[in-house]
Amino acid sequence: MILVSLVFAFGCSRQPEPFRYTLRGTIVGQESGVFYLMGSPRMGDEIEIAYENYSFEYTGTSPFMFTTVLFPDARMEQAFPVVIEPGEIVLQLNLDALQEESEVLAGDYNRSIHKAQQEFQMKFAGMDFMADETRRGMNEWMLAGPNTYLPIMYLSSWETFYDFMPLYQLQELLQSVEDPMLKNSKEHIELYSIWLAKKDSVNAVGQEAVDFRLPDSKGRMVRFQKALGERFTFVEKSGSWCGNTTRNSRALLPVYEEYKDKGLEIITIVPESNHERWLQWLEEEQLPWINLVEQDSEVATRKISLSHWLFNEGSYLADASGTVIAKNLSAADLKEWLMKYFEPEQYEHYLAEKWEMPDKIFILDKEQPVTSFEALLENMQGRPFMIDCWATWCSPCFEEFAYNEPLKKLLQTMGVEMVYISFDRPEDEAIWLKTIREQNLTGYHFRLNNEFQGNLGMLGFSGTLPAYMIVNARGEVVVQNAYRPSQTHLLYDQLQQALQ
Repeated sequence: MILVSLVFAFGCSRQPEPFRYTLRGTIVGQESGVFYLMGSPRMGDEIEIAYENYSFEYTGTSPFMFTTVLFPDARMEQAFPVVIEPGEIVLQLNLDALQEESEVLAGDYNRSIHKAQQEFQMKFAGMDFMADETRRGMNEWMLAGPNTYLPIMYLSSWETFYDFMPLYQLQELLQSVEDPMLKNSKEHIELYSIWLAKKDSVNAVGQEAVDFRLPDSKGRMVRFQKALGERFTFVEKSGSWCGNTTRNSRALLPVYEEYKDKGLEIITIVPESNHERWLQWLEEEQLPWINLVEQDSEVATRKISLSHWLFNEGSYLADASGTVIAKNLSAADLKEWLMKYFEPEQYEHYLAEKWEMPDKIFILDKEQPVTSFEALLENMQGRPFMIDCWATWCSPCFEEFAYNEPLKKLLQTMGVEMVYISFDRPEDEAIWLKTIREQNLTGYHFRLNNEFQGNLGMLGFSGTLPAYMIVNARGEVVVQNAYRPSQTHLLYDQLQQALQ
C-alpha cells in the first residue's frame, strides 16, 4: 500500500514555523471603512481590516503562503489578488477601479504575481479558454516561468475541475519549483495533492479505497479500514463553513436511518482552519455517523491536502471489501445504489417511476439533450418565457424558490412560461428530479450541456447562480440579467415592461 505509507510518512514531518507579515497601505476613493482579507474560500475565514484617514495596517502570522483577495464593496470577480508573504506588503487600493488602478508598492511575491498576471492577460485575453491551442499556449507559458506564484495559483484551481495540463507537464512544473516559500504555499500543496491523486488514480472505481486516518471530535485517530468493517461505506467532504455542502450532508440523514442497520456507514470529512467552528457545526447538525476533520495546520505539516487527494473526483462509496464502487453520489444517488443491492424489487419499481412528474412539469431532455437556444425556442413554440439558471447545490437558488408561488400566478396571467436550466452534473440526475418534485417547479426543465453552455454565454449569462433572463415571443432575450423573484415588485415591473 504505497499510498497509505505516503500519508503516514507525511504525518511525521516537522511542524513549519509560522511567519509574520504586515499588510499596510493607502485607500484611494474613501476616507474610512473596512475591507476583508480572505484567508480561504471558506465563509468565516475572512479578516476584517479597518482603514481611517485613507490608510490601514494589519499584522498577522501564517503557517504557509496563500493567495487571498481584498474587496472593499466589490464582487469576488472584481477583487484584487494579494499574496500573504513574510515581511511587509504595501498596497495602494483604488476603490473606484480596484483591479485596474490598484498597485503593489512593496512585497516581492506580490510584485511578481501582478507582473505575471499582466503578461498573462496581454497574451491570452479574449481567447477561448477551453480550446486545445489556447491551453497548449497557456501550459507552455506556465512551464517557462514556474518559480512565480501565478501558475501555481491558476492550476490549483483549474486542475480541481479539469485535466488542464497533461500529467507529465504538471509533474515537470511541480518539480521545477525551487523556492521553499512557494513549495510551502497552500496552492502548491493543493496542486501537488491533485497531481498525486490523478497520477495514482486515487479512489478510482474498481480500486481499493485509500486507508486514511484522521481525528474525530475527541481527538482520537480513526482509520478508514477499521471503520469500514464489513459494510458499505460512503465517504464525503463537507464544510462547517459552507451552506451547500452542509445541505448535502443533511440530505444523507434519511438514507442513513433507512440503511444503517442493513450495512451502511458514512464518514464525513471537513477541511477546517477553525476547530471550534467545526465542533459547533457538529453540535448543531447532529450527524449520527463518523465525523473527522483535516486541520489546515496539519496540511502545512504533511505537505499534502487529504481533502484534495481523497476527493479529487468527489465523494465515493466503498463496498464491504473496501473497493470503490461509485463516485460523485448525491443522497438520492446513494439511496439508488443501496436500494439496488438490498431491495432489488423495490429498485425496479423505483426505476419505472423515476421520470414521472406532477402536472405542469415537463422534462425537455428526457429523450435527448437540448443543445442550442434554437432547439429551446422550438420547444417553446412562440411563447414568451423566463429562464431560471439554478443547481441543486446552490443555496441562494433555493432561497428564491420560496417566492415562486406568487411569481407563477403573475406569469400565468401574462401567458409567460418558466424554463429551468440546471447546472447539475449528469451523475446528479436523481437529486435533480427529486428537487423538481419537492419544490414543485412547474414549467420546463433541462440540464446544461457543453453545447448549450456556449449559447448561454452569448445570451448574456451573468456567470453566477441563480440567474434569470426574459425572452419574448419572438425568441429575443429582452432582459439578460433580470431581477430575482425575491425582488418582487422590481421583477414584476421588469416583466411587464419587457413583454409589453
